[in-house]
Amino acid sequence: MVKLAISWGEYRRRIERVREEMGRRGYDALLVTSGKSMFFLSHFTHMTTERPAVLVVPQDGDLVFMGPLLEADHLKHQTRLVGEVRTYLDYPGDKHPIELFAGWLTDMGLGKAKLGADNPAGATGAMGYTGPPLSEKMKDAKFEKAGDIFWAMRLCKSEEELSLMRESAHEGEREVGQPGPPAAPGVHGFRPLGRGDLLDGYSRGLEDNEKDAGTRVRADKGR
Repeated sequence: MVKLAISWGEYRRRIERVREEMGRRGYDALLVTSGKSMFFLSHFTHMTTERPAVLVVPQDGDLVFMGPLLEADHLKHQTRLVGEVRTYLDYPGDKHPIELFAGWLTDMGLGKAKLGADNPAGATGAMGYTGPPLSEKMKDAKFEKAGDIFWAMRLCKSEEELSLMRESAHEGEREVGQPGPPAAPGVHGFRPLGRGDLLDGYSRGLEDNEKDAGTRVRADKGR
């Protein structure tokens, strides 16, 4: 069977590699604010906005998410690798999220820890965000910039990642090799599916699509 997604095992291997590097650098935890790096580690993806969000990688155990309430349900549906979830209602709120983050991290026993962070400010600074740096609210902790951990990891692909890249290239090559009808002025490359498309789909053994009235069958003529 063709693999179409990164496995949970691969995500866990990534987390272990990060923890190995954390150990070499003496970090008690790693704070991740980059949306892309969060996804790389946990499969949780979201749109980075002015609302601060942090994925905490402890030395062991589940990952911890701190962020806006509106992401809590999304996170639970997207990943099984995050355990504790701490949220605030919205930004800036009655109490700034950075102050909440400082308190939550202290509650986790990290108030005097050595912390690696892709952004020691504790927030990406996107979309007009303003606020104090997290290091200012955790004066007894030591912060060290550590975003390079992810760049080094992402440069060296695992066999599972390479397999998916090969499959993607194969599918792309196949699609390019079977172009649609010639373009014409005022005509785009997409059209609504009609009854003829559905019948064509059925003739190729796709009768199951008829059971779902909401299914749209893509016509793959020529394959």
